[in-house]
Amino acid sequence: KVAFVSNTIISPSLQTALVDLSAAMYGPTVGEGGMPTLHANFNHVQYDAISYNGIRQANLATFGKAMIPDYDFSKAKTVVSIGADFMGSWLLSNQYAADFATRRAPEADWMSRHFQFESVMSITGSNADYRAMIKPSKQAAVLSYILGKLGASTGVAANLSKDVQKIADEAVKSLKASKGESLVVTGSNNIAVQILTNKLNNVLGAYGKTITFENEVMMFQSEDAKMQKLAADVIAKKGPDAILFLGVNPAYNLPNGKAFAAALESVKLTVSLSPYADETATMCHYIAPDHHALEAWADFNAKAGHYGIAQPTIRPLHNTASALESLLVWAGKANRGGKDSRVAFDYISKNWELYGFPTQTKYTDFHTYWGMAVHNSATSMAVPAVTLTFNEGAVSGLSSKLPKGGGLEVVLYQKAGIKNG
Repeated sequence: KVAFVSNTIISPSLQTALVDLSAAMYGPTVGEGGMPTLHANFNHVQYDAISYNGIRQANLATFGKAMIPDYDFSKAKTVVSIGADFMGSWLLSNQYAADFATRRAPEADWMSRHFQFESVMSITGSNADYRAMIKPSKQAAVLSYILGKLGASTGVAANLSKDVQKIADEAVKSLKASKGESLVVTGSNNIAVQILTNKLNNVLGAYGKTITFENEVMMFQSEDAKMQKLAADVIAKKGPDAILFLGVNPAYNLPNGKAFAAALESVKLTVSLSPYADETATMCHYIAPDHHALEAWADFNAKAGHYGIAQPTIRPLHNTASALESLLVWAGKANRGGKDSRVAFDYISKNWELYGFPTQTKYTDFHTYWGMAVHNSATSMAVPAVTLTFNEGAVSGLSSKLPKGGGLEVVLYQKAGIKNG
């Protein structure tokens, strides 16, 4: 058995190369819709140091799909953020900050009202019209309080201090006035807290207006439970026969990273594709260093329907190879091409010829289509309409699944300048 541990992979071509490697090891495997997929013995685990898995799991519980929807702050007349620094570090903060700014200009048709409930001062909080300080364990209480004022029952305690309650009451007034033109976001990675957030947005009628499912966020697909199980298996010396690492350093940022790193020596084969000799790479049998991003061809699918293509700006400086090329070489699909290798370029362009070109009608020949896609660095594809129904049953029994409070609570946050470092 093989485990491939990576950060979230949003490259369609890299995902296809993983399937090729799986097929080379175990034979072709067919998934839903007749599409090639990974074999059961090829365990791909996506792991991000900063996880948003709580949002995905909450949407799985409430809408039946593990996803992160598209938030449109430009359409929200009332914005309530509970611990989400959406202008600094939360999800696609660069997009959200720009959208939010369009509705904060005095000369605009209308200006949004912004309420922030948070535990530490953030960039977003410093720009709020109303700001309340709360403990992290009180995030659910704020949501439950607002839901109660809107006539929705949650079964979650809504005990707030007088100062916080005063600002929450102002938020309720504004939410009632704007209804479907409102947006509530929460920074917690707790599933129950995110389910409450979904419930509030559903009561407000935000879905289909300020929150849409069509252009879902494809980034941040960390599979926390799978990573924790893999780490536990490796530490117990019950891990797979081989582990490959790409874009991750679990020996450094896993809670039990030290024990995980020490246990890697019990795995028969460990390979890191890190361009640096980091804490995980130095514990592996082999390092096949990846190119720097400025040295490599790559494609991206950050949001549904939106694709990007990156081309190298410099020739590789050191003895490295594209991770995509390494996977293809190991799969027997290519040979090493050296510093001027065309392996990644040829593979990516072929993928776009097979899967991208047929989806459009603007260009009649692939050469022109591909040339324009590379020239523009981005392209879009049509996304079908998505309609999902809220599952009220997901809201029951949340109290026991919420974070527990105490006299002293610790807040971990990302610095605006370095994010996760």
